[in-house]
Amino acid sequence: LYVSDFYNRIIGHYEVPLEHPGRDRHRGRIWRVVYTGKGVEKPAATAPATMVNVATAAPNELITLLGHGNQTVRTLATHELVDRVGQAAIKPLRAVLASDTSSPSSRVHAMWALERLGGLEPAAVDQLLADRDRTVRTQVLKVLAERSWGDDPRVRAALQDSDGFVRRSAADALGRHPHAQNLKPLLDL
Repeated sequence: LYVSDFYNRIIGHYEVPLEHPGRDRHRGRIWRVVYTGKGVEKPAATAPATMVNVATAAPNELITLLGHGNQTVRTLATHELVDRVGQAAIKPLRAVLASDTSSPSSRVHAMWALERLGGLEPAAVDQLLADRDRTVRTQVLKVLAERSWGDDPRVRAALQDSDGFVRRSAADALGRHPHAQNLKPLLDL
């Protein structure tokens, strides 16, 4: 656990004028708090983070970064695949969706990249709507909500999903695309 604070030797902030030379406006402290109790021989060392430069990373590295533990890294990799790699990224992105071993984060970011590149096929949407992970199902409904369509029975079917987050995303998608056939399922929900 890291705690940071600003150092100021003046404790009574309201008793001392703001212009007082003892006020420190330049220094701070960072405290590292580590458990050293029973069962711990030595505090873990802080390893420097290794970061790939996504602006120069090869497409295969960017594909790997779609599963990174940090969402910012995943998002930057997605942007690079779409903006720099472009259409050449469609085939490896589809491979991520088809892989049984890809993480939910990888599938979600691959899906969004494919959508932005115009390469998200209807069969892939069906596959993602049946994904075992609720985040993937929720995100594919968000993709469908962004598209223009008049009537999509797959979204109405998602109102019956076992997960509340998925049902909420389906309701949001239907609400963004008013259609007479959506009214009764929404009211029933």
